[in-house]
Amino acid sequence: TSVTFNGKVQSIGELAFYDSDAMTSLQLPDCETEIALNAFRDCDALTTLKFGERTKLSDVTGAIFYNTAVTAFEVAAENPYYAAEGDMLLSKDGKTVVLAAPGKNYGDTYTLPAKYEAVGASAFSGANFKKLIIENPDVKIGAYAFASCANLSEVVLPSAAGTLTIGDSVFNSDAKLTKISGLENVKNVGELAFAATGLTEVTVADDAVYGNGAFMSSKLQTVTIGKNAQFGLSAFRSCTALKTVNMPAEGGVHFGAMSFANDVQLGTIDLSKTDGVIERETFFSCIRLRSADLSGVTIVGDYAFADCRSLSQVTTTDGLKEIGEGAFSRNTENGGAPCFSSIYLPDSLEKIGVGAFI
Repeated sequence: TSVTFNGKVQSIGELAFYDSDAMTSLQLPDCETEIALNAFRDCDALTTLKFGERTKLSDVTGAIFYNTAVTAFEVAAENPYYAAEGDMLLSKDGKTVVLAAPGKNYGDTYTLPAKYEAVGASAFSGANFKKLIIENPDVKIGAYAFASCANLSEVVLPSAAGTLTIGDSVFNSDAKLTKISGLENVKNVGELAFAATGLTEVTVADDAVYGNGAFMSSKLQTVTIGKNAQFGLSAFRSCTALKTVNMPAEGGVHFGAMSFANDVQLGTIDLSKTDGVIERETFFSCIRLRSADLSGVTIVGDYAFADCRSLSQVTTTDGLKEIGEGAFSRNTENGGAPCFSSIYLPDSLEKIGVGAFI
């Protein structure tokens, strides 16, 4: 069955054609169109996508063609945006991979050639290769580009430093992804980029910026962090196997709110190497956290160490200005307050929040 959009359909919603197993060919709307997550998921007979003279994908979210048999793209010659090249849909200039055929058998290893300067949103989402090699150290990788790749276990990034950018959710939910090399050269990583992956060890570059939830709910055990690295909220939240965080001697690291919340195996971390601010709930319910060296810290946010029941040693120094609400408290019914018996409160302290030590 061939499906053709004759009108100007500007948006195709989530799961719109889910499991339409009779669809073999799809003519996309001949206008600018937004396609939502899983819009054509499990259309397992779909083999061909057709693009008209004015077809343009304005926004693509997640694995829109997950578990389909798409192996061919047909693009009208007059289309100013795209060109078909084998099993790839490329930008007109050939520099960006817009979509890669999800039904292609890529074999165990796929190498993204250096000639590509960008990978579009969701381009390879759901692809079946096991190992990904990226050659261009300056490539920009769009949101969800390699998300939901169920067999992906290893990623090799360029060994040379460049301007490579990893967008939001690029490897999100790649549960078998256990190994990555070259990440120590990457400065910009988006939100949820490695969330729910199987990665156990990573090295973060100096001056790197990581978005919210970058490694949330992953299998990380060891993290080595470069100087002046910045992390958004919940960056390592619910990494329940995380035990070791190696901080840089030069310091300057900033962790967003809830960065390590519910990391139940984390025992120690040198917080004297932060930028001096411990955000709210940063270590909430880190039940095995034993010590907190807050030397040089000026602000301890609300509930930063709440329910850290094993926290028996806290070091503070002159310059500490604020201890937030419930910072060292018992907060939940089944939680437990930190168990240290003494803490230095310097003359510089200006504010102690409600219930800070309850």
